[in-house]
Formats: sequence, structure tokens, C-alpha cells
Amino acid sequence: MDSTPLPSPYSPDLSLLELLAEIVSIQSGTSNPEGIRKVQSIASRELEAMGFTTRLIEAEGFGPHLVAERLRNNRPSVTLDGHMDTVFPPDSEPSFRIDGDRCLGQGVIDMKGGNVCMIGALRRLHRSGMLDQLSIRVLLVADEEVGSPSSRSLIRELAPQSDVVLVFEEAGQEGEVVIGRSGIQVADLRVFGVAGHAGNVKGIRRNAIEELAYKVCALREAAYEMQEEGILFSVGLVKGGIAHNVIADAASCLINIRFTSAPLFGRLAKLFSDIAENPHIPGTTAKLTWQESASPAMPVTEKSLSLAQLCQRVGEELGFTVGFQTRGGSSNANLWADAGATVIDGLGPIGGDDHSEREWMSIPSLFNRIQLVEEMLVRLSNQISLFQNLPVTESK
Repeated sequence: MDSTPLPSPYSPDLSLLELLAEIVSIQSGTSNPEGIRKVQSIASRELEAMGFTTRLIEAEGFGPHLVAERLRNNRPSVTLDGHMDTVFPPDSEPSFRIDGDRCLGQGVIDMKGGNVCMIGALRRLHRSGMLDQLSIRVLLVADEEVGSPSSRSLIRELAPQSDVVLVFEEAGQEGEVVIGRSGIQVADLRVFGVAGHAGNVKGIRRNAIEELAYKVCALREAAYEMQEEGILFSVGLVKGGIAHNVIADAASCLINIRFTSAPLFGRLAKLFSDIAENPHIPGTTAKLTWQESASPAMPVTEKSLSLAQLCQRVGEELGFTVGFQTRGGSSNANLWADAGATVIDGLGPIGGDDHSEREWMSIPSLFNRIQLVEEMLVRLSNQISLFQNLPVTESK
């Protein structure tokens, strides 16, 4: 898709690259509320120029969330979702540059490029007069990179008001949209033993580190038995002990679990609980908890598959390929799906090296994606009843 020529008579709006440069050049890490406020102000400016009513929703500890609406009665409601925060620290110095058919900068693909794609499609619809016939809501949140703790309630509030949600995270490397994402849970396993001198204690040594090692192996085996069903297991952080000659009385680890459905995770959680409760070394105890910042799974459904197939047909008509895929990472699409919305993700441009100083976006793909979204919004407005009648059960 990177090298696909833009179909004639399409004329790309190059001022969108100036807009992208403007917002990429503002440091808007999640922990920089004022930077986020600046980029939200720019987004408000752009959307208000197209007749949207905008409001900022303040969030304690974060920058504000932006809701923009151009709603019309008796028309299907489509919500466009993005986030303005990045992973970069407040003291970093963002910059924007163009190198051939790519542009580079902090958050340029995750996901400021997706936000500009969204605005670009709305601009074209506004200029053609088609925007007057659509019912559109835009949500740009300020905390997605840390799991959307303050915007989750807003997503749950808006989901029942949205017939379809389009999320503008980056496309796949071949232009794919995303129809399913893994959920994420983090297990916090803490093991307790009895401290003692490594050279003096005889018999059973209630070493918390050794018990933790037994438990991690057992947890790993349980998870790997379910790998083909969609479970991924990874120990990411281990702590324990105070010195090599002291029997550890405490040890802990954090375990990252990816899963494809809530029932599947429920089965795994039960196995994990049983392993935690049954000591291998007598006299040791353990406590297993799940962190609150979990992301639910976004399972593939008949509705999401139908939306992706519509994207595929529109792409073919426009002269480029649009496939679909599932991903192991999560986004706000997971939260929309969990709240009952019909959602697809990956409507943004193609890019790569996310969360690094090498982050890049394909310029040709930005303009191809704008065409795709523009046409999708028109088609959805006319055909959304097709998706409302499809089953909500997960695709087999």
C-alpha cells in the first residue's frame, strides 16, 4: 500500500501534513496534561470549523478528553475514536520531519497520524456537503497509552449511542484493518516463606524464591496447555530476597497474560488460583491478585467481520488492497467492544517503530486511508441496518 499511486482525480490535501507537523511538534505524553490540552485545542479548532460542537471533559491527573459532535436525527450514529497522548516523557523534545514518502516524529503513527486521517476524511465530506447527511461523533482521549483509566467510563457512556465505532490506530503493514484484539490481564503473585541463615537452617527451608520458582513453572505449564486456544503467558518482573546468604521470606512476580475471550480467561484464572493456593514447599503461602488496569478482549464477531469486508470492497473500488487481521495488543477498541459496540480498528495509516524516536508514517497511505474512511462513512450511513441485524456472538 505504501507505493500505491493515488487514484485520479483524487487530489491530496497537503495542508494535512502541516496539521500533522503542528500536533507532532507538541509534546503530549500521557503525563503532560498541558501538552495534551494544546493538541486538543488544535483538534477542536479543526472540528469546529466543520460545524462540530466540541466539549472538553476534564480528568483528574490527565489531560482533558475531547468530544465533538455533529449529530443528525434519524441517521445512524458513527463514532470516530482516537487518542492524543503518547508514551514519551514530558521533558522529551518532539520534532517532525519528512524523509521521502515517510514522515517521522513522536506519536506520528501512534496515533496522531490516525487523528489527522480522521480529520482529513471529515474535511472532504464537509467540502462536498456530504457531512450534512451524516451523524458523526469524535472522541479523542488523553490516557489511552496507560490503559484509559479515566476515559473508560466515557466510552461505556457513549457506546450505546454509537451504531458503529471506527478506531484510528495504525493499519497493518499491508493496509489491514483490525477485527479482533487480545485482552490483557496482569497477575501479581506474591509468595511468603520464613527468613533464616542460609548456612544454619536444616530440613525444610521455607524459601519464598524457591516456592515462587515452582509456582511459575506450574503456571507456565497451565498457560501453555491453553496456548492453541489463544492464551499467551510471560513473566515480566521478578523480585525476592535481600542477600545470597539469607533464606528469602518474600518473593513476587508480575505475569502478563493475553487472551482472546472472557470465558477463556476465566478458565485460566481458576487454574492460576488453584496453583497459588497449593504450596509445593510446606509452610509457604501465596497471594494471587489481578491488577485493575486490565483490558478486556475484543473477540472477532460477525459484525466486525462484515465491517472489514465492507472496507475490503471499498478499497478494491478505490484501487488498493485492504485486508483484515487480529492483533495481540490492545487499544480502546477493546473497551468499545466490551461495552457492546460494533467496532473495527486499524483505520489509521501505515507506519512503524511505535514508541521509539524512529517512529514513522507512510505519507501515501495517509491519503489512501482518508479516501477509504470518507467512503466508509457514506456507505455506513446508508447500509448500517445490515450490521444491526447480524448476530453479536463471537465468530467461530
